[in-house]
Amino acid sequence: MKYNKTKAQVWVETVIYTLIGLSVIGILLGFAVPKINEAKDKAVIEQSISVLEGVDGKIYEVQGTKWNKRVVDLRISRGKLVIDGTNDDIYWIMDSKNRFSEPGTEIPFGKTIKVLTEEKGDAWSVRLKIHYEINLTVNGVDSSIEIISAETPYSLNMENTGNVNGITVVDMSVG
Repeated sequence: MKYNKTKAQVWVETVIYTLIGLSVIGILLGFAVPKINEAKDKAVIEQSISVLEGVDGKIYEVQGTKWNKRVVDLRISRGKLVIDGTNDDIYWIMDSKNRFSEPGTEIPFGKTIKVLTEEKGDAWSVRLKIHYEINLTVNGVDSSIEIISAETPYSLNMENTGNVNGITVVDMSVG
């Protein structure tokens, strides 16, 4: 009879230790997963800054000569890129778990990018914006286009179509 009590005690201890171990793992994951998600979001934001700087560099190259053309391959993993020809802006926006900058204040980042972080429920909305003193058009007209995240890369075509009233016009299209 004593043998059965010892055997049962071993199983009870095994179950208790397993439950304690799973609880500790659950608690650690409860703290670690949000931090991992914040780090992922920060990496995506920093990658998007690099992409915007690349697009900005190509637009700068195109501005110099009429009929000058450039193509940039874009891969947007999260968020969306907006070319706003009406306001001559290009911006990228994403919902994030990372508060990338001071909320509610547009902050310069580098030479041309301005960062705006706004609270959006339990997350943050991060916008990276570049404003141009040239006339940006989308498919030949002052309009906007949104490029959303996708697995396949986009081709962003840009062309200097000349000057109107002394202002350089750069036409953008997505292929």
